[in-house]
Amino acid sequence: MNEQNANRARPLPKGSLPPGRLPVQTAARLKAEFPAVYEEMGVVGPAAESIGTTYDTIREWRNSDPEFNQACERARERFIQRLEVETIGDAFAGEKSPVYDRQGKPTGHHRTRKSDVLRMFFLKAWRPEVYKERYEIQPGAAAGDPPPPNLDNLTDDELREMARLEAKARGLPVPGETAVEEAPEGPESG
Repeated sequence: MNEQNANRARPLPKGSLPPGRLPVQTAARLKAEFPAVYEEMGVVGPAAESIGTTYDTIREWRNSDPEFNQACERARERFIQRLEVETIGDAFAGEKSPVYDRQGKPTGHHRTRKSDVLRMFFLKAWRPEVYKERYEIQPGAAAGDPPPPNLDNLTDDELREMARLEAKARGLPVPGETAVEEAPEGPESG
């Protein structure tokens, strides 16, 4: 497939040209516009389309123009910071939502709903040593098997009792106990 056919394979936004085919003045104008639009939208593809170019063009410019790439990284960081501020607000201050009466009519009053899910995500990010999910994989353990017990907190007496009970449950000789032979049942026993 030649370059011309490759560019036809993907539809382009109306009025845009394939990567590397923009007039120099247009490319310079779009490179200047894109970071601000990207900062606002936070997603490369839709931001590129909104200014009349493509994701592929933006990617090519980022790979070939270090200044443009840095401008895009700064825009992305500002978008993420704005998103964090809004998300923290939703998680901790809550969001207002209308309250309706039984007939479904808004009462005009609002209540604040806080997001427990967002708060948990922040706790996991800020205090991973406490809140991150931990998975312990034991060799030979099947999926869903409970983890082996932690015996470090048991006393020697408790460990001996545990061993005695396990042996008894398995029908094995119990340590410290002598086996008592049962008398055979029958006419000789008396």
